[in-house]
Amino acid sequence: PVSGQLNPRAHGISLNPFGVVAGTMELRYEARSGESTSLHAGLRYYALNRNWTAPGIGGGIRWYLYPDGGATSLSGFSIGPHAYLIYWLYETDYEYDIRRVALLVGVDAAYKWVWDHFFLEPSVSLAVYPLTAEDSPKAHSGLDPTFGIHLGYAW
Repeated sequence: PVSGQLNPRAHGISLNPFGVVAGTMELRYEARSGESTSLHAGLRYYALNRNWTAPGIGGGIRWYLYPDGGATSLSGFSIGPHAYLIYWLYETDYEYDIRRVALLVGVDAAYKWVWDHFFLEPSVSLAVYPLTAEDSPKAHSGLDPTFGIHLGYAW
């Protein structure tokens, strides 16, 4: 590309609409940071039942091990760590609510297919909550596996 122009597939924004089935929603922005690496930042929202809800913010790094479309493309197989700060809120019918902050740390693996500027990215993640209050909904769950299918736009 000409100097100053963005390489196609160097940036992407995506949504995991299928997470609603499991009570989660995620919006993610990803930007290439090297020939086969990217950084991502995201917003998450959990609604586990009518009482427990939680917004979260975080991000991570990805290594594209077998990129499709060349070494500078954000497509193909990727793996990397991530961390999210989650604010759990339990709304009660009494005069006080329970509010807890938790740290989610994990690793995810994904495969991204890009067609023109649109992409599909199934992923699997394994995470833990190392700093979680005992009375939060994820306190004693140990490992937290998640599956997702992100739909997005790349430019």
